[in-house]
This record gives sequence, structure tokens and C-alpha cells, in this order.
Amino acid sequence: MVVLGGRRAARVTSGCWKADGKGCLTRSRGTSCWNRCLIRVIASLAIRSGNGLLLKGGKEARRSNTVLHKVITGAIPENVGKKLIGLVTSRDEIPYLLKLDNVIDLVIPRGSNKLVSKIKDSTKIPVLGHADGICHVYIDKSANMEMAKRIVLDAKTDYPAACNAMETLLLHEELLHTDGLNNIIAELRSKGISDTSN
Repeated sequence: MVVLGGRRAARVTSGCWKADGKGCLTRSRGTSCWNRCLIRVIASLAIRSGNGLLLKGGKEARRSNTVLHKVITGAIPENVGKKLIGLVTSRDEIPYLLKLDNVIDLVIPRGSNKLVSKIKDSTKIPVLGHADGICHVYIDKSANMEMAKRIVLDAKTDYPAACNAMETLLLHEELLHTDGLNNIIAELRSKGISDTSN
């Protein structure tokens, strides 16, 4: 569903957090629930502001991106135009697109810092890229520790090169010396993640 208003767009985003009834970090063929929400929100903003949009997702989410593109363009009224939102399906197209500074106003890459830097160096088009950010996961004292462990492992190990991979694990102080935290740390170490605690 494509939503044209800001308040309704927020509802679409919040509704996605319960995708498949398994929580916000549920994965579907490598595409996170957040990415599905992000595509819908970006598309709704483009439509609302009257701007064209080219979407390029990762190869691991090719089928999901194609389906989302069909749903979004299928919901656009005829008087707005079905070609308002395009889908780029190959990395081979990117260098050509980055040369179109006379028609493309802004590039917003999502991915690793290396990817963002490469795009910035390859175009005259303004790039709205992120600096190195710090992505946190917080575990409260009332959290279900088994669920917290699954979320932490997913956030850190599923795709660590992504811009939204966990960099910092924050804990309620009452969890510092618990079996639940020890289990999470042991699982992270078994996957090659070392801890540095302060």
C-alpha cells in the first residue's frame, strides 16, 4: 500500500514492526522488515513531493524489491504516473546513473561507509550519505533474554557490513552479572565477535 500523507506513512512504518508476527527484526530472504518499511516510506515521500525515484536494493533482496516495486507502482493513480518510481536491478547501471547530474538531483546510498564513499567519489550529484554512525541495541532488565539474544545476534552477525549493524550493546545495570548476558556474550564470541566493555 502506498500512502500519500505523513500521518498514514507513519502507520505503515509502525505496522511493519510486527511482520510475520515475529518482531521488528524478522528476516525474509535477507531483507529486513526495516528495509521493507523504508522503501514504502521513501516511495510515499517521493509521490507526495512530486519527485521521481529510482530504487536500488541489494542483490540478496532482488525478489522482494521487485514485488515491492510492483505493489507501489500498482497503487499509483494513473493521473500521477506509473513511471514515477523506477527499479534499478543491476550494479552495472549505477556508474551510468551517477553521470546523470543534469537529471538526478540527489543520491541517498544506504550501505557500508565504503559504499557511500565510493559513490561520493564517483559523481557530481549531491550525495546524502551517512558518516560513521553508532548503532545501539538496548536490553532492559525486563527483557525476555532469549528474544534479546536472537535480536542481538541478528543485529550483529546477519550482515555486519550494513550501515545498521549493531556496534554497541547497551544494558540495564541489573543485567551486568547475569546468566542471560553471559549467554549472549558466549554466543557472540562463538561467532567471532569480541567484546570490549567499559
